[in-house]
Amino acid sequence: MADKIVLTFLTLPIIAWGVLSLLKPELALKYTLGMLHKHIKPNRYFIYNIKISGVAYIIGGVWILFFVWTGRMGV
Repeated sequence: MADKIVLTFLTLPIIAWGVLSLLKPELALKYTLGMLHKHIKPNRYFIYNIKISGVAYIIGGVWILFFVWTGRMGV
C-alpha cells in the first residue's frame, strides 16, 4: 500500500505540469525552451504544441495512476 502512495505522489507532478500547460501555455513554453531560446516569440503553433503535450501529460499520468491502483502494474 505504501508503494502505491509513493507512486501516486511521484505521478502528481506529471499531471500538474499538464494542467499548467493547458491553463498557462506561455509560461510552460518559457520553461520548456529555457534561457537559450528566450528571444523566440510564442506563435500559435508553439501554443498548440504545448497544449497538446499538456493533454498527453494528463492522460499519461491518469493512465499510470489507473494501472497502479487497479493492481495491473504488479505493485
